[in-house]
Amino acid sequence: MCFSFLKCGFLCTKCGEKDKGALRISEGAAKALNYIVHSKMNALFSFEVSGNVLEELGRVSQRYMRDRLEKNYNKLDFIKTLTV
Repeated sequence: MCFSFLKCGFLCTKCGEKDKGALRISEGAAKALNYIVHSKMNALFSFEVSGNVLEELGRVSQRYMRDRLEKNYNKLDFIKTLTV
């Protein structure tokens, strides 16, 4: 399965190969993205994912923001370097 940033949605692997900007993602990441998009605000953070899926979600969301906002926000990178 792939996520197309041009079409802002999912593509099958075969169609994803035709979309140069599409990113291949796991089934778990696709399910998590679908949940995030369709859940109500009060239930948005009521699910858990593996570390690998969390990394995939991070890659997809960062690229999506960069593509949509047409800017790379370095403040997000700085926040990631902070330790609690």
